[in-house]
This record gives sequence, C-alpha cells and structure tokens, in this order.
Amino acid sequence: IIVDSRASILEAYEMGRGGFRVRSKWGQEDQGRGTWSIVVTEIPYGVQKARLIEKIAELLMARKLPLLEDIRDESAEDIRIVLVPKSRTVDPGILM
Repeated sequence: IIVDSRASILEAYEMGRGGFRVRSKWGQEDQGRGTWSIVVTEIPYGVQKARLIEKIAELLMARKLPLLEDIRDESAEDIRIVLVPKSRTVDPGILM
C-alpha cells in the first residue's frame, strides 16, 4: 500500500499498516551543445550513498539500464550524484 495524503499517513500510523514511498530529489543540468545530465542532490534518509552508486553501477555493467551511459559521484560536503544519458534525445523523466 502506498500512502499519498496526510489523512492516509495518520491512518497508517494509527493502524500500523501501510507504506511510504520516499524518493530522491534530482534536477536536469544543461551541459551545453544540447547535452544534459541528471544531478541527484538529495537521497532518502537511511540510504547509503556508496551502496546506491554501487547498485546502479552493477545494473549499468549488466546492461540493465540501456538509457544510462555513466554514473559519477561528485559529492563534497553535499550530495551530488551525476547520471549521464547515452543520448541527448532521452527524456529525463523516463531515464529516472
């Protein structure tokens, strides 16, 4: 069960049933000449950044992500995970 509204969240807590979908925050960054990349700036609490990047890299090597060319961790103090598409014609929403 996916919880969508505040009333449903309260009901999930009261009943002890239900689930929450927690997502990362991302944006599209223009690289010039029609190319772009996706930059993930926030990940859900409790998700290990290194493990997330490792899992995506495993899927990339197994060719399970045909729209993705590369993943880079450009994090310093804040989170910055860069996803590079194979082609500039790929829709960012579909890629994510």
